Amino acid sequence: MNKAFDKGAAGAAMLALGFAALAPVGARAQSQQLTIERTGDTCVVRTAGDATGTPIDCALFEQANVGVQAMTGTGHFKADGVGDGSDDAIATGVNSVAAGANAIANGAESSAVGYQSDAEGDYATALGSSSLALGAGSTAVGSGANALGTESTATGYGSVASGEYAIANGSGANATANFAIAQGNNSMAMGDASIAIGAQSMALGTDSMSLGAGSQASDFATAVGTLSFAGGYGSSAFGDSAYADGDFALALGAGSVSTSVGSIAIGTESYVDAAAMHGIAIGSLSSALGANSIAIGGLWTTAGADGAVAIGGTMACQDFMCIEQNNGAWGVNSTALGAGASAFADGATSVGAGSQAGGLMSASLGHSAYANADNAVALGARAMVWAANAVAIGADSYADRENTVSVGNSWGMTRQIVNVADGTEANDAVNKQQLDAVDSRVTDVDIRVTDVDNRVTNVEGRVDTLETQIGNVSGVVTTKLDSIAAAMGGGAMFDASGNMTAPSYSVGGASYANVGDSISAIDALLGSFDSRITQIEGNVGGGNGGGSGGSTIPTGTGNGLAIGTGSHAQDATDTAIGTGATVSADNAVALGAGSVANEANTVSVGSAGNERRVTNVAAGTHGTDAANVAQMQAGDAATLSAANTYTDTRLHTLDSQMSQLQSDVWTRLGEQDERIDRNGAMGAAMMSMAINAAGARSDRGRVAVGAGWQNGENALSVGYSKSIGRATFSLGGAFTSDDSSIGAGFGLDL
Repeated sequence: MNKAFDKGAAGAAMLALGFAALAPVGARAQSQQLTIERTGDTCVVRTAGDATGTPIDCALFEQANVGVQAMTGTGHFKADGVGDGSDDAIATGVNSVAAGANAIANGAESSAVGYQSDAEGDYATALGSSSLALGAGSTAVGSGANALGTESTATGYGSVASGEYAIANGSGANATANFAIAQGNNSMAMGDASIAIGAQSMALGTDSMSLGAGSQASDFATAVGTLSFAGGYGSSAFGDSAYADGDFALALGAGSVSTSVGSIAIGTESYVDAAAMHGIAIGSLSSALGANSIAIGGLWTTAGADGAVAIGGTMACQDFMCIEQNNGAWGVNSTALGAGASAFADGATSVGAGSQAGGLMSASLGHSAYANADNAVALGARAMVWAANAVAIGADSYADRENTVSVGNSWGMTRQIVNVADGTEANDAVNKQQLDAVDSRVTDVDIRVTDVDNRVTNVEGRVDTLETQIGNVSGVVTTKLDSIAAAMGGGAMFDASGNMTAPSYSVGGASYANVGDSISAIDALLGSFDSRITQIEGNVGGGNGGGSGGSTIPTGTGNGLAIGTGSHAQDATDTAIGTGATVSADNAVALGAGSVANEANTVSVGSAGNERRVTNVAAGTHGTDAANVAQMQAGDAATLSAANTYTDTRLHTLDSQMSQLQSDVWTRLGEQDERIDRNGAMGAAMMSMAINAAGARSDRGRVAVGAGWQNGENALSVGYSKSIGRATFSLGGAFTSDDSSIGAGFGLDL
């Protein structure tokens, strides 16, 4: 087969072959006909008049196809230049080939094909105008392609592979670091061992990988998906427009965003805020906004504060956890679980559809349960607490007073508290058995109080009677004093206060100002008649002693006193003063007209049906003194007050003890139940996590998350497992708002 190549009438240099056997054909060459004869893989080049020709490798001409034009009946090879020798091709390397104006092949066994192509490195290949293969064994293919590093490859217009063993494939592709790979128009691989695949993809850091148009990855990061971005150290972004900007962050899902250190966003448009270090958002549109917060679910499930946990979404109930939708945990270390559940305050826990915990450290558990005060607990469907430190237990229970426990409400629903053990401490709750025992003692106290009350009543009756009697005596005494003054004569009289104006008596020609002196004078006058009076008294036996107005003293009975008309004193110890006053008992006194003293050792100021009051009686000071009404009333009041005070004090003490005992029992039972439920929830969470962590096949291991719930307590667990040959190891932890546990395991296939 023969092919003819016309160098043109103008003599422009069209081809330079770098073999020593063939002189370069340059711009100064004259127009002549080249003939190539091929036999198998061997070609012979002859010029006009050259019968022998020069043998060459036919593959060189097939590779260097620049400027080859097919002509009718023959093939021609043409290379244009200025024709003055200034742009001759140069092939200085051993066994090198340079083809094209200003083509240079300096490296051993190098090839430069194309205008201003340059193959500088040994075994290098530069193919295309202005292409450059600088490194040993490098390959540059395409106009302006540059392969600068050892065994680097640049393919495509303007591509650059500057690192050792780097590969740049695509128009404008750029692999600038060792072992870097840039695949795609305008792709960039700038870190050692980095990989950028896709138009305008960028692998900017060491060991980074960006896969997808417009994707970008930094040191040790991985970005997979159109416009995905892994900007944090060791971060990973998977999905269209996925964004992982925090160190070791993970964004998985279209539009997912994970911007803080160690954060995880899994699901379409899931989001972990830059302030949410180690936050986790799993599920479409889920958000973790606080440090260490967790949001699992979809439809705007949000963990809005540090340590908050929100679990919700449209997924189904599985294991011990019912995953719902539209919930939010906004407080630091808060937890919201259930459709529409909300935990607004720090440390708050809200579990149940529509539940709400709005107070610090508050907890609401149950459908539509509300705990809207600090340290409040609402347990049960629609249970509500509106006061600090209060507890509402049971459906529809209501607590609106501080430091109380409610098991019902004030509008008709109440409950019994059953199975309460006997209280043993001062603040323990008591049960009915203890109350019955107290009741029996209270009954005894009541009986005693009743007895005291009866006694007080009797005293009151007696005081009333005494008041009446004293009143009667007062009237009578006033009247009788006037009578006494009249009877005494001598000008004696009593004023309104009972003070007496002394009388004046004339006895034996002498004046006396009191009855005693007058009687003494009379006694002296009568002394001379004593023997005769004694004789007369002995003879008269049983007769009446004489006296003014007919007063009588029975003879032979001693010196009794009877003053007043018709008065009568029966014996020597009796005293009867007043008209008709009568004394018929030993040592008795009758004061006032008509008074009768018929009981020994008594003072009478009236008679049956004619009682008198005794007034102006001073308060008694000794045990045997008479008491006035004021003293009796004061004593009555003191007695009654003491009895009431004693009873009230005892009852109040018992009531306080009962209330405190009841509160402590419920508190202790509640704390124990909560701890049991938290342990159960952690167990369920660990089990769920362990099931999903088992069987890891990835070289990077497997991360699993589990959640658990038991009787209103919820827990979350996170674990990691990895297989290493025949061995596996795992590490996991579970936590609630108050408790936590960790575990590790190791296994070996035998």
